[in-house]
Amino acid sequence: SYSNTKEMVVQKSNTLWTIASNICIGDENLNIQKVIADIKEINSMKSCDIYVGQVIYIPVYNDYIQKKLMSILQETIINSSDIL
Repeated sequence: SYSNTKEMVVQKSNTLWTIASNICIGDENLNIQKVIADIKEINSMKSCDIYVGQVIYIPVYNDYIQKKLMSILQETIINSSDIL
């Protein structure tokens, strides 16, 4: 289970699946469906629909995941701004 949550702003290329799959990288104890379920629970979401600019909270399962995730999210933000 997650120990904390982190706020993120949904970017153009984000889906719950891509966010969850990035969280799962390097942690064999996690699976994408579980992470999606946690994201939906944390945000009281009934569906998997998210939209650009939406603020959501994502689960942080350990410090390694948090650091890696923030790096991935930062790259996504930088890459998205390059497209615009």
